[in-house]
Amino acid sequence: MEGKRYRIIRHLFSGQNREIHRGLTLEEAQEHCSREDTHGKGWFDGYECENPTDEDVERRIASDVGIERGMAELRKMGVA
Repeated sequence: MEGKRYRIIRHLFSGQNREIHRGLTLEEAQEHCSREDTHGKGWFDGYECENPTDEDVERRIASDVGIERGMAELRKMGVA
């Protein structure tokens, strides 16, 4: 497979996520998400692979479990 491509997803704590960019290299996606203007109160930008392998999917599932735990803690704190 040629180089993987990534998309940027704007994650809203309300759950209404949306894709805002696609076709980026990993480096471009990471650079975007590292900027100060890619997060705020109630939202953040994250990236994901557009054409994931089975291994990528397994890693994502494990990551999502961790994210859900973190979001639950933020909700308890009244942040999310």
